[in-house]
Amino acid sequence: MSFQSKFGQLKNKAKEFKGRLAEKKKKDYLGEEHAQLEAEVFGIRDALSTFNRKGNDFIPVDEKKVYLHHLGTRMMQTGNNIGDASPFGAFFTKVGRLQLDLGQLELNHNRQIHQSVIGPMRESVQNEFPRLSQLKKKTQHQHGEYDSAQSKFANTCAKYHKQGYAESSPRVDAAKDELQDVHKNFLSIQSQYVEALIDTASKEKEFIEPLLNMVEEQMKFHECALELLKRSLPSLHDMKSFAGNRKVFGRFYHNFYVVVVVVAIFSWFCFGGILLCLGFIVCFHGLCLCLQRNASS
Repeated sequence: MSFQSKFGQLKNKAKEFKGRLAEKKKKDYLGEEHAQLEAEVFGIRDALSTFNRKGNDFIPVDEKKVYLHHLGTRMMQTGNNIGDASPFGAFFTKVGRLQLDLGQLELNHNRQIHQSVIGPMRESVQNEFPRLSQLKKKTQHQHGEYDSAQSKFANTCAKYHKQGYAESSPRVDAAKDELQDVHKNFLSIQSQYVEALIDTASKEKEFIEPLLNMVEEQMKFHECALELLKRSLPSLHDMKSFAGNRKVFGRFYHNFYVVVVVVAIFSWFCFGGILLCLGFIVCFHGLCLCLQRNASS
């Protein structure tokens, strides 16, 4: 391995070490106890933000994006094209109407979720957490200033007093005063930030409330959907039974109608009376049509 390769590896390791050291110093601006509180509070923010973003994607309020609503509309169009005279067409249309009603229920449910769940969550994120983020940045910045002031004070002491600190040096005194001022400012902004974290953490109940509303709305939605399905099933079963009987009914009268026509024509050739035979055929044809129309309705 060449010297340049070894030097490059050492340089990268040194860079990684400095990065880890800087990250560790960055996390020391609160202390272990308050750092855990900060992680919990910003975890709440991230959870609410993720829910709002995914809610907009998976809980649509546009009827074209509610699949049951779209499916029901297309089924009803297809069923109407087939026609209600056909048992399948009538059944297809009715099931399409059911899907459309279920889609409308889902659409109303989604709109209620946006109003009572996603809306309050979005307001919480917008109203509660921007100030926290600003205080966090200020605290981190002030902590960096405090680290710089500490380093400056130590370097000043080492430069002018090889044996340590001496009260008589003006530059050391100035560095000390600067360090004390920066430390005071850091403690002040840190205290404000911790108080804000505690205040936000105390509002967990307010953040939980919309989620509870969502579960309650989901229960209402599924109860309404179940009730709608229960009301629709008996009539669907009746339509299915009639569809089977209607085929037998139609085939029976069709065959009987053919027999009557053949007998009438035979009677006319054998015995005459064409008007009587034609009248008999027309009357029986009208009777069949009336029976079929009543059955289809």
